[in-house]
Order: sequence, then structure tokens, then C-alpha cells
Amino acid sequence: MVSKDRLTIIEEALANFQADRPVMEANNTPHALIKLLRTELDELEEALGTDQEAQEVSDVIIFAFTLAGKLGIDIHNEVMTKIAFNMARYQAKDLQEGDYDTQRKLCKTREAEIKKDFDTVKSL
Repeated sequence: MVSKDRLTIIEEALANFQADRPVMEANNTPHALIKLLRTELDELEEALGTDQEAQEVSDVIIFAFTLAGKLGIDIHNEVMTKIAFNMARYQAKDLQEGDYDTQRKLCKTREAEIKKDFDTVKSL
């Protein structure tokens, strides 16, 4: 038996949930999902420091996964690519000390060069 990773299980659970609710599926346009995601982010911010944090983080993730599915995004690949990109852009050596905003701006100056390298690798 092939073992499924947790992200695949979550994606399948969300697809099954929506498949059984055609009205929800029909109304979950990308724009509607973005509005719902913003609402959930606001609710998460309000829930910080309470016993509702985990529930609100879960809601944010659910809407983000649902949106990615609607847009046909391979969330596994895109998240791993983005993590790798951020590792190259925000190098650990640059974020050991100092003011966070200043260091972040310094790291972002490498963004165009790193993006060019990533695009080259993706095209291979």
C-alpha cells in the first residue's frame, strides 16, 4: 500500500467535503475565497492568545488550500519552491543580529538575482 503524505490527505478531505456540497462548490470562486480568507485572518488575529488560535489557523489553511485547488496550483511544489527561494533570499548569516526591518530590506535586494536563478532552474 502506498502511504499518502499529510498534505495529500488534507487536499482529498477538502475535495470530498466540497463535492458533497455543490452550492458551496459553485460559490467558492477565487474572489469569494480571498474574501473568506481575509475574514479568517482577521478572526485569527482576534483569537491570538486565546484557546481559539488553533481553530482559526486551521480555517486560514483550509481556505488557502481551497483557493490553491480552485486555481489549479500544485501546492506541494509551490510551497517547497517558495521555502527554497526564501532560504536563498533571507540567508541565515544575514539574520543573526540587528534590526529585523533593515536586515529584511537588505535580503530583498537579492530578490531579482535569485528569482532569475530560480526561473533558470525551473525551465530546465
